[in-house]
Amino acid sequence: MPQISIAPTRTNLIRLKKDLRFAKEGYEILDRKREALTGELVRVAKEADSLQKEVWALLETAYNAMEKARLVMGSDHVEWASLAVDKTVDVHLRLRGVMGVALPQIEARGEPPRLPYSPGDTSAALDEASDAFREVLLRIPQLSMLTAAVWRLANELRKTQRRVNALQHIFIPQYQHQIEFIVSSLCWNERAERLMAPEDTDYLLQVEDASTLPSARERQAAAVLMQEGVLSPFPDNTLRGGEMLSRPQAIRLLARIAEKAGAPGFVHAQLQSLAPGELRIRRDAEAESFRVDPGVHLFRSLDGSRSAASELNLTAGDKLHFVAEDGRITFLEADQSRLGPSADRSSRYFRWEVRLTPAEVEKAIARYGSVGRVRDIAAVRQGVSGRVVELTVTGSMGQLTLTGLRIRWALGLRENLFVIERERTNKGEVARFVFTGKGWGHGVGLCQVGAFGMAQAGSSYEQILKHYYTGISLDLAY
Repeated sequence: MPQISIAPTRTNLIRLKKDLRFAKEGYEILDRKREALTGELVRVAKEADSLQKEVWALLETAYNAMEKARLVMGSDHVEWASLAVDKTVDVHLRLRGVMGVALPQIEARGEPPRLPYSPGDTSAALDEASDAFREVLLRIPQLSMLTAAVWRLANELRKTQRRVNALQHIFIPQYQHQIEFIVSSLCWNERAERLMAPEDTDYLLQVEDASTLPSARERQAAAVLMQEGVLSPFPDNTLRGGEMLSRPQAIRLLARIAEKAGAPGFVHAQLQSLAPGELRIRRDAEAESFRVDPGVHLFRSLDGSRSAASELNLTAGDKLHFVAEDGRITFLEADQSRLGPSADRSSRYFRWEVRLTPAEVEKAIARYGSVGRVRDIAAVRQGVSGRVVELTVTGSMGQLTLTGLRIRWALGLRENLFVIERERTNKGEVARFVFTGKGWGHGVGLCQVGAFGMAQAGSSYEQILKHYYTGISLDLAY
């Protein structure tokens, strides 16, 4: 047995078990094919041998009669008589498949005429030769078909036999040896023999397809995998040992193995600043710097939904989880929000929603005027920041215009930065106005929540002030 160079890991063990099962199934299929090819070859060879003997006998009779005719009539006369033949046999070819082998099917149509010459000036020997050659001509297509079939079947049988021998004497023993090596290296033999009670195997393998694990070693191996949490039954209570793993199933299986092995040494920190090829992070109130490995594996967690990424756009304050080897980050995952990178995204008022029925709107705006039954609300004009500075309320008795802070005060909104959506009834009438807004304030000056978020991310007071008040300088007043 060749020296084993495979790593003794659970992943390789699962893969080898699948490969071994696949190899055994392939061996069984090829063995059945070999038997079928052998039976077909013996039958066709016997038929071809019998027909060939018959053709040789007819040819011997034909040539003997031809020699007699030449002696009696002369060669020129015999050749002249042969020119009377003006018809031949039509041959039609098609193919049929036998265990993946294309075999020719030859059909002879039409027959040469009997005695195509005048019998008055020819001998009986020529008639005998003509009849014999005619029978040979009718049998030649069948003989060629059988001969070609014998050669093709024999060639396919040789290739099948080589594959069967390779599986039986090389691949299957090699897979078995590698599996035994990995199981032994992982100490699973010892686990099965010392830590599993005799009744554990039957208890764990209460699955519908337990009969597909015929050997005691396979049953024991499956029981150990189930006990270790690597293998679990499908919802229909089967292990489906004979099926190939799909990609999602393989990923789930690998995830279980990884969880069983334990998480790597993750560092949990908050991003403070970025530099080319370097991250400066804050962990436990301490600032540290790490170089980023060129082959770093990047992942993005968007509100808990994880995915691999080719690049990451990081913002100060992002929560990071990474693995560092020799001071270089080799695995990096960033927690990011669907709300964007804004420093005030942690506030519960960062995004808000107010829902009002037409009757509630009519009551809310009553101190500024009456429009009757409210039919619609529209933002007429926005400022440079996108905030609504003029809004109209249309009703059955007219229209009311609200401007500036009156919009917030009348409708009970936190901010003038909002959009309006409408929920309608089956008749198309507005059932409810939905105001979706962002922030709480007047849009001027410093945001307390944003400043707090920047401070948490490690920004200094000077950076915070210059962020909100652009173009300023800070000087000591005393």
